[in-house]
Amino acid sequence: MQTLLLAIDFSEGAENCCNYAVKVAARFEAKIILFHSYFDKFLVAESNFPTGIEGDTLINKKVLEGIKTQAEEDLKNLQGCIKEAFPESKVETDLRGGNPEDEILVAANLHKVDLIILGSSGKAEKGIFSGSISKKIISNTQIPVLSIPLNYTYKEIKNVLYPTEFIHDDAKVIEDVLNLLSNFDLKLHCLHLSQTSKEQKLIEVEKLKTHLKNKKSTDFVCVEFLESEDFSDTLQKYVNEHQIDLIAFVSHKRGFLKEMFTQKLTKKDLFKLHLPMLAIKR
Repeated sequence: MQTLLLAIDFSEGAENCCNYAVKVAARFEAKIILFHSYFDKFLVAESNFPTGIEGDTLINKKVLEGIKTQAEEDLKNLQGCIKEAFPESKVETDLRGGNPEDEILVAANLHKVDLIILGSSGKAEKGIFSGSISKKIISNTQIPVLSIPLNYTYKEIKNVLYPTEFIHDDAKVIEDVLNLLSNFDLKLHCLHLSQTSKEQKLIEVEKLKTHLKNKKSTDFVCVEFLESEDFSDTLQKYVNEHQIDLIAFVSHKRGFLKEMFTQKLTKKDLFKLHLPMLAIKR
């Protein structure tokens, strides 16, 4: 990993998100692109504008200039705080006007980043994945996207959970995650949950185990099959017992929850885990 993009909205939780990004970047001696997008259209709705002027498209340039100036100051101040706390860090800034979901992707492609990190909006307990911005970003890029929950305190990545329904090429996904996080001494836990011991799923588990053994990956990857009537409770216990630090999943237009554990597990169940979540596109 050489470059990562950290998208910031200056809301609650930004400090922890910055700390997380800096610690990850330090592992690879990678550069951080500190990014912020501000809205560059100020809409005024009035009913008494002169004929020919539509009030809902009137741009107040003075207000926009103020917004841009404030954003520049906030971004520079945050860059300074990071450099002061972590003198060895390599941090550049990128400020753009426009829709965040569009500008983040433009910046990520321009800087050729290896990872996009999104901080929580700070406006809801659900986290960044509940928002339309993150969904659009994940849907429209091949770059891995990492979401940091609100007020999450950085912990060294040692145990990664990869839930699977054996729909994708799991061996390739596992390889991608391990390559992305190659400078961490981690264990990847590939987990399948089912209400019953379905023969086909057990065969898939053994096939993946055999593949990993042939690749000599068994030292840092384990594959497990668990029967459960309560997926949420089982998942929480598994996360606690194995001290999971991050959840990796395959992003797909159908929605990753439908592919992971059917409808028995909800978004709320995952958000309750309060863990960083890494989206890998397939």
